[in-house]
Amino acid sequence: MKKPKISAESGSTNVRAVGRISLSEILAFQNPWWKTGRVEPERLGNFKRELFEKLTEDLKNKKITSIIGPRRTGKTILIHQLIQNLLDKKVDPERIVYLQLDNPAILHEGLISELMDFTANLITESLDELKKPVYIFLDEVHKLERWGEQVKHWQDLNLKIKFIVSGSSASRILKGSGESLLGRINHNILLPLSFREFIRVKYDLDVKPLDLDAVSIKREYHRMVPHQQKVKIALRDYLHRGGYPALINEKMEDVFQILLEYKDLSLQRDIFELEEVRDTKTLNELVFILASLIGNRLSYNKLGSILLARVNTIKRYLSLLEDIYLVKESLVYKKPYSSVRQERKVFFVDTGFVNALTMTYELKDLSGLIENSICSVIYRKTLEQEINPIQFYWVDGEEVDAILKLKGRLIPIEVKYTNRVDMTDLKGMLKFMDKFKIKMGIVITKDLFEERKQDKKEIILIPAWLFLLGI
Repeated sequence: MKKPKISAESGSTNVRAVGRISLSEILAFQNPWWKTGRVEPERLGNFKRELFEKLTEDLKNKKITSIIGPRRTGKTILIHQLIQNLLDKKVDPERIVYLQLDNPAILHEGLISELMDFTANLITESLDELKKPVYIFLDEVHKLERWGEQVKHWQDLNLKIKFIVSGSSASRILKGSGESLLGRINHNILLPLSFREFIRVKYDLDVKPLDLDAVSIKREYHRMVPHQQKVKIALRDYLHRGGYPALINEKMEDVFQILLEYKDLSLQRDIFELEEVRDTKTLNELVFILASLIGNRLSYNKLGSILLARVNTIKRYLSLLEDIYLVKESLVYKKPYSSVRQERKVFFVDTGFVNALTMTYELKDLSGLIENSICSVIYRKTLEQEINPIQFYWVDGEEVDAILKLKGRLIPIEVKYTNRVDMTDLKGMLKFMDKFKIKMGIVITKDLFEERKQDKKEIILIPAWLFLLGI
């Protein structure tokens, strides 16, 4: 015989009504596995992201798991894959509770406690006497004001409750977790498909990440030589359409329109509505201008003069665009780091947006897109080490396109998308290596693979396709 239903707090089984529908009805609709024992196939997508394996391991620890990333990168699909994984491991379906927080009618200060009260009644157990874990998935949690405080209350009780939260606004998630959840939460970033994921999903070619040393790079280069033709075709495809999962098989004439819709949706839902930005025209124009100036050094003053906007407005808008993972600023590297007013570069996290915004239907000049992609993949790499990394390039007469900080190492990276590279073309890199006593630098080429040495410095020339696949 089942024990009586015990609520989380008051013992009441009443559930607050949301307009004409109750929270319990919303939950029943969003959690069909309570009846069927499985997630509906259409909610699971057609493939798994690289992040999936890490998150399945993360479900085993007591910390809150957060999944942050721009809209349309597959966060909700990933969550449902995690739910199906739990079901496959014979977790009781009623111990897995999913709530999407995109309905303003359900958002109120006591929502999490109400949800926990419902959960206790659902599983007919008092939450302080749980013998097996309960999994609570909160999708788009950034929509709930002070969500971190509400989740912290339950996290601090040290119950067998695992929270998994997601959101598309980095600042809202990070501010929401803030000091209250410091040390209690693991953040994970889900960006559009990397080139390695793209070629695995669309072209059925599996490539493992490589270590950035000469031996590993050389070994992987020779292993990939038989696949070069396929990889080069895939790279042009990836650079053109970008890595948004739903677009990898769309016709190119539809891709740009859909990407512009993604852009509008992100700006509207995550900036205009949440951040109360009223000057929508200037922010939209800024996005288009940035796409036309990738690879160029920019200043806030220059952008402000173009848009007839104040410098502080430009700074704020760029910060908001970074928060939704549309663009990322790259600053001049200093040691020790200083906030000297110098020009910065801005790159797009996904090259598809660059082409959509500039209406580039034919890829005649790949050099700018290659540099943008190199900066983007370096950003992805540094996100594995810290949640909000600073991106760098370097200039002192000559320029180095990107500086990778990896486990205490500095690696200068110069993009020369050609098959003829003279040492005179690398003055900036050699100067940087002298100044900061660096032993190894990387030059990104079109197809050229070489190892060069000069004055105890090691320069590795790597084809762009190999670097983008391996890092």
